[in-house]
Amino acid sequence: MKNSNFNGEERRSDKIIDRKISYGVIIVFLLQFGSAVWWASGVSAEIETIKKDIIKNENRMEIIKGFGERMARVEVIVGRIDRKLDRYTRNNRRRDKH
Repeated sequence: MKNSNFNGEERRSDKIIDRKISYGVIIVFLLQFGSAVWWASGVSAEIETIKKDIIKNENRMEIIKGFGERMARVEVIVGRIDRKLDRYTRNNRRRDKH
């Protein structure tokens, strides 16, 4: 579509963006998109690493929980031994006094 300006010259009324600018804009958008994909793949790799670490830590927590249960049993046994040892030493002291 052509229009006349005040000087009588014809010019096009539809706006055409300079091709250099449009190519530049396209390149910038492609670079942005590529950067976003690259960033997302890095985040995905980090998430996978964190998932593996969580699984390892869950296994370690089960092992530690098992150690805690064993320690509780050992404390009970040591308590029994301590009481028996106290009785034994008291009995021996009584014998030595007589």
